[in-house]
Amino acid sequence: MKMLEAIIFDLDGTLLNTLFDLKEAVNYALKKHNFNEITLEETRSFVGNGVKKLVERALKHKVDEKTFTDVFNDFKGYYDIHQKDYTVPYDGVLQTITQISELNIKMAIVSNKYQFGVDNLCKPLFGEYIDVFVGSRENVKLKPNPDMVFIACDSLKVNPLNCLFVGDSDVDAKTGKNAKMKVVGVTWGYKDEQVLKDENVDYIIHKPQELLDIIKKEINNHE
Repeated sequence: MKMLEAIIFDLDGTLLNTLFDLKEAVNYALKKHNFNEITLEETRSFVGNGVKKLVERALKHKVDEKTFTDVFNDFKGYYDIHQKDYTVPYDGVLQTITQISELNIKMAIVSNKYQFGVDNLCKPLFGEYIDVFVGSRENVKLKPNPDMVFIACDSLKVNPLNCLFVGDSDVDAKTGKNAKMKVVGVTWGYKDEQVLKDENVDYIIHKPQELLDIIKKEINNHE
């Protein structure tokens, strides 16, 4: 890393605790179609690869295409309306993002969640400080493929090699590495710390404020 230009954040499990609202939306759709509901812990283990994969895992058994589409559409219709019912930023996240913006470091959010869901959650909370929100879209591969990250970097006009990727999961660790970024793993999200260690992330933090120390270290290393 020649200089630190930007921080790229994952969303679910990193900035926002979205788990309960996801569980409620999935269970609404499962119950409507007479499938067994899932627990919060099952939801935790099913997230990370986008909402279609979440619903697929929640169904637990392969179903025909029409059934899957019906269940997924009911999930999405419910989630579009109720995704803010219980979802909140993790303690210290808003303060940390405010402080990063004061350092004049650019930021983006890259999530496998669909674009409307990302915008609906992020713009009211983070729009004052973060300009770029990249969710899933047609013809762009999901994380851990780095293409969504490159879209964010292009929008920010930064070199991916000069960015940190911050996330809570093995998917995020792989994403950052695939984009040739240093990776900061956070332990307050949906995956165990050991998952991050197994991925050999560059840093592990236990509170959002610890990211500021890493940023200052990276800046000092390249002055």
